[in-house]
Amino acid sequence: MAFASPQRVNVVLVPTQVDTRSWEFVANEGTLQEVVQFIGTENIYDGMDVKQCAWRCKEKSAYIAIAAALRSRCFFLRDVFSYAFLHADL
Repeated sequence: MAFASPQRVNVVLVPTQVDTRSWEFVANEGTLQEVVQFIGTENIYDGMDVKQCAWRCKEKSAYIAIAAALRSRCFFLRDVFSYAFLHADL
């Protein structure tokens, strides 16, 4: 059985460092262009929670851009493509 020495941990309410290159940050805080670029260049097939950006699809321009990026990667995401009904993209 393994063990480690006890260490003091400082817990904060607001993160002291933010990884602005992570999908979690880009999907929620990045620009639409950054989201589309991330989808187009990063490995979205290996466990990345792509649906974190679906909330942006309420706006038609965001839906069109994100859906196009996903189509170009042959990636179907129900959370995004369900907005096709809202935006009459059938």
